[in-house]
Amino acid sequence: MKKSVELAKAIAMMRKDVQALVDAGNAEEANAKAKELNAMVAEYNEVVTAENAAKNNFITNQVCGGKVTMDLKAKNRIFNKMLLGKALTAEEVEYANTLANTVGTGANETNDADGGVLVPEEHYNQVIRLRKQYIPLKDYCHVYPAKSKSGTVPVAAGTTGKLVDFDELEEITKSKPVFSKIAYNLKLKGDIIPVSNALKNDADVDVIAEIGDIFAKKSVNTENGDILTLLAEKAASAITGDGVSAINSALNVTLDPGVSKTAQIITNQSGFDYLDNLVDKNGRPLLTVSLADETVKKYKGREIVVLKDADFANPEEGTFPFYVGDMHEAVMFFDRVGLEVKISTEAGFTSYATLLRAVERYDVEWKNEDAMAYVEITPAEDEDEG
Repeated sequence: MKKSVELAKAIAMMRKDVQALVDAGNAEEANAKAKELNAMVAEYNEVVTAENAAKNNFITNQVCGGKVTMDLKAKNRIFNKMLLGKALTAEEVEYANTLANTVGTGANETNDADGGVLVPEEHYNQVIRLRKQYIPLKDYCHVYPAKSKSGTVPVAAGTTGKLVDFDELEEITKSKPVFSKIAYNLKLKGDIIPVSNALKNDADVDVIAEIGDIFAKKSVNTENGDILTLLAEKAASAITGDGVSAINSALNVTLDPGVSKTAQIITNQSGFDYLDNLVDKNGRPLLTVSLADETVKKYKGREIVVLKDADFANPEEGTFPFYVGDMHEAVMFFDRVGLEVKISTEAGFTSYATLLRAVERYDVEWKNEDAMAYVEITPAEDEDEG
C-alpha cells in the first residue's frame, strides 16, 4: 500500500478522535490531538507531492533494460528534430539509436542522396490503422517484404505428377520439383503534403497524425489501382454471361478446385448491388452474411470485396465486372516496408506552409495467373436465379 493511502486512513481516524474529544468537552486533549493531526496532514501533502513527481518522471522517461525510453511527446520531438535536421541531445541520440530496424531499415537511414527519414514503427502503425478504414486489396495479396530495390523470388509451380509404384530394393524414379522465378523492381510512390508551420514552431507536434489520413487514403487508392491494372490483363479471356451462372463457371471449371475453395469475388458497387438483390425461387437472398463480420457478404461461401464504381468501372453500361479467384495465390505484392518522409521548409513560402514528401516503395506482379478469372455479367431482363 502506498504511504499516502496509509496516511489518508490515519488522518481520517484522527479526525474522528479529535471530534470525539471536542464532543466530550476535553478541550485541552482535543487541542493536543489537533496539533498531531495538522502535522500528519503536512506529512501527507509532502508524500503526495513526492509520489506525483516520481510518477511523472516514470511516465516521461522510463528505464527499461538499463535504457531510457520516452513518452509520445518526447518521441515526436526526436522524430521532428531528425526530420528537420536539428541536433539531438545525448539522451535523444540514445533513444534514436534504439529505433534502428523498426521498419525494415534504420529509422534515421537515408536511402539515397535525396532520401529522407524512415518513420519509426510506433508512428508508422498509425498509418497502418488508418489504412484499415479503406479497402486495401494489398491485404488479400501475397505480401513479400523486399530487402532490395529489385530481384527475383523462386516460387514452386503446381504439379500434376503422382507417386510411382515400386518394390522393395528397387530404386524409386526421381522427380525434380519445378520452380519458377518472379522478378520484381520496386517503384517509388509518393505525395507532397502541405502541413501546418506548427511543425517548425512546436517541436512536439505529431507529424504523422497530420499527414496520416491523407497519405493512407492515397496510398490505398494507388496500390488498388496498380493491382487492378495487373488483374485487367485477364480481360482478354473474360467469362461472359447474363447471370450468376458465369461466376459459377469460373468457380467450378476455370479455377483449380483448391483455388476455388479459398477464392474471393472482387467487384464494384454496381456489381455488388446486382448480386445483393438476387433471390432464389423461394425468395431467399443468394448472398449470405459472414458470421465473423456482419458487414461482409458472401456468395457460395466466398467473400465479396466491394470497391467504388469510380475505382473499378463497369466495362460498359449495364454490364458488371467481377474478378473471381484467390488473390493470395494470384498476386505478389513486393513491399519495401516503411514510410520515408522528407521535409522542405522553403518550398511552401507562398502559402506559409511546410511541405512534406511521403514515399513508399513496392511492386505488383503475377504469382499465378491461373488463380484468377475475370467475369462480365450483362443481366437478362427476365433473369431468374432460382
